[in-house]
Amino acid sequence: MSQASMLGDIQAAISGSIAAIQEKIERLEQAKRDINAEQDQCTSEIKKIDQPALGNSWTGSRADSFDDSRDAALKEMERIVSEEYDSYIQSIENKIALLKIELAAAQAASAVAQGAERLLDKGEEFVEDVGNTINSLKGWLFN
Repeated sequence: MSQASMLGDIQAAISGSIAAIQEKIERLEQAKRDINAEQDQCTSEIKKIDQPALGNSWTGSRADSFDDSRDAALKEMERIVSEEYDSYIQSIENKIALLKIELAAAQAASAVAQGAERLLDKGEEFVEDVGNTINSLKGWLFN
């Protein structure tokens, strides 16, 4: 296989990798937006848990039991909305940050491959440099 065709294959693989990473980032960003929207909706729904107010006309053990259950539900919903949703969002943000690092590395590899193509275009005196660059790119792609 010629160095030019090998560089073309490497560049295509890097481009595919870049596209896949960008797609993952977009999907995670959409998931984060969806979770934020659901968190906002839940926050407004929490306010409805203690409605209607029981008032003085509802008394006795059943009223107390109902009020205790309603308070427990309210506390659990508040915990879920404030802790678990935030935990999911943080996890997504961490994954996005890692993918952005991966994306930067892939874009750097693409720039190196383009540089190797320019060297190859310059002629035979640069063939050894191109071979070294190709080997470096292979290491990046297959490790």
